[in-house]
Amino acid sequence: MVLCFGGAGFIMLDRLGGGGDPLGIFICMLSVMSLAAATLIARLANLGTGLFMVVGLQQLFGGLALAPFALATESFGEVTVTASLVVCFIYMTLVAGLFATFLWFSLLRRIGTQQASAYHFLNPAFGVAIAWALLGEHLGINDLIGVAVVAIGILMVQRGGTVRRPG
Repeated sequence: MVLCFGGAGFIMLDRLGGGGDPLGIFICMLSVMSLAAATLIARLANLGTGLFMVVGLQQLFGGLALAPFALATESFGEVTVTASLVVCFIYMTLVAGLFATFLWFSLLRRIGTQQASAYHFLNPAFGVAIAWALLGEHLGINDLIGVAVVAIGILMVQRGGTVRRPG
């Protein structure tokens, strides 16, 4: 897991030093912590483990954590509803929200918490790949090294912490 974390950090290295907005980075971290808190609260409060309950709570807690920042920095008058906005909203709701959570629970049932958790470290790799493919972002050597380190870390987690030699 340390390799996975290090690889994900390596992928983010160029982006954090490249003029990233500290408030934006903080908001992203707050959002991730809110999602994790919602999952824990759902489990500890015995609110149910159904897909819709967990996704709903994650969205609620994430929204509550981000609402003060949104209200302080944005205005509803600046929102222009376009086809692109609608497509992005539908994608985030169905693919990133519902399908990703369904996939997560499927992984938990199939391979267990520790092994499934390691796959979260692929998020920066997929983010960089999508930004490269769709937005024309630069794909650098740090990105490739980070992805390789994450892949090795995931392999080690899946194999019980050691890489077995053939034979």
